[in-house]
Amino acid sequence: LRETLQSLINGKPVLQPPIFNPPIRFLRVPSYVCSPLTPAQAKFGLTDDSSRPNVVIIYRSGVYNFEERNYLRKLYHLAYTDVNIHLIFSIGLPRSATDNEHDDLLVGDFEDSYYNLLLKLFHTFQWAARFCRPYEPIFVFLDDDHAVNTDKLVRFVRDLTPEL
Repeated sequence: LRETLQSLINGKPVLQPPIFNPPIRFLRVPSYVCSPLTPAQAKFGLTDDSSRPNVVIIYRSGVYNFEERNYLRKLYHLAYTDVNIHLIFSIGLPRSATDNEHDDLLVGDFEDSYYNLLLKLFHTFQWAARFCRPYEPIFVFLDDDHAVNTDKLVRFVRDLTPEL
């Protein structure tokens, strides 16, 4: 344990395997948020700035919370000319036929229950790390019974300096 802590403090790799390393498998990912780059885009750093997210709001949502998700979709359906805010919902199984209607569901291969909240969190972090890395957005993680004041969020993003 002492060696592991020392490695973490010194910014060195930890040589111990993770204690809990569940398999992460996505059954559906939103196609318009943090879309995978083509090899040429990845090699030369070419991204479409018009669709590049400045902020990705990720809601952990219950699979049957349709009304909450629709309310949040309407709430965040705001247009800002200089700040791109994208919205997704992280859910688990079971899947319904309406999942793809809004193209904003991240569906993990796990049963969506209170006892699997940690798996939902792992899936969400893995998606963000795999798909959004080239875009470098700000992430906001929320549960679907909360909202964020988008006007204040946009003001905050506008006030950020490039060094941050």
